[in-house]
Amino acid sequence: MSTQISAATPAEPPMPTPVPPARAVPPTGHWVVRGAKALLSGRLPYQLQGRVDRVMRAIGRPYRRLRFDGVRIDVRRGSWDEGAAIRVVGNRDYSRPSHQIGSNDTVVDIGANIGCFAVVAGLAARQGRVLAFEPDRENHALAVRNAALNGLDNVVVERAAVSGEPGTLRLFHGSENSLHTTIAARTDAESRGEEVPAVTLKQIFDRHNVTRCDFLKMNCEGAEYEILYRTPPEYLNRIERIALEYHATTDKTRVSRELASFLVAHGIDIFEFTDFVGMDCGYLRGVRRH
Repeated sequence: MSTQISAATPAEPPMPTPVPPARAVPPTGHWVVRGAKALLSGRLPYQLQGRVDRVMRAIGRPYRRLRFDGVRIDVRRGSWDEGAAIRVVGNRDYSRPSHQIGSNDTVVDIGANIGCFAVVAGLAARQGRVLAFEPDRENHALAVRNAALNGLDNVVVERAAVSGEPGTLRLFHGSENSLHTTIAARTDAESRGEEVPAVTLKQIFDRHNVTRCDFLKMNCEGAEYEILYRTPPEYLNRIERIALEYHATTDKTRVSRELASFLVAHGIDIFEFTDFVGMDCGYLRGVRRH
């Protein structure tokens, strides 16, 4: 299946705002003081935590529990999971104050990973529902675990990739555990992978009777173009708000501007469009124009 899809765009697509990469700030102060501050904040110092994680993995305890103001998230020790949880749950990367989820909303989460956003959305949409999709077996199991950990029976996590066409896709596993993608060009290990079921956004709306998608979140490592471009316009018109991380290995500015223009052409006003400089991704956020 080809992923080189062209979208009809307006004459002048919007331009992304460059966001420079965050610089690592070296720790300051005596290590005893830093360690004491870490303990007072409810965590172990990072070096000690690393040693503890290695020991716990060795004795068959691969998960560690994080807490964010009453939200509980289990992460894999020594992985990128903690950073994702901090961004999505702690910093609310997808659900900003001006882009929040309502109590009765229907939310679709494409690329649920370990369920961080699904948990955030499920807690916000207590009288609504969250339909989350994650193709990787281990990620899916952890997403289900995290939804149950927070008592969220309004969150359904389906093990499937979302694509432009239904059927079966190969999910490629990169050298880093957190990178799983159906786009071969986004990984350095094409031979490592598994066959997974694939569904379309149209199928999701039909199967779950989604007549209005109040919030669509996407982080699907390059599949976002195919998913959106191949969704019929009458289904795109059901989307009220969108927050997505776009990806492009080449010609990122042109490709991302086409995507932004495509959304605008289908009634979504873009209020945040960022380009993470030096990386192959950025953010798009929009709200339907009424």
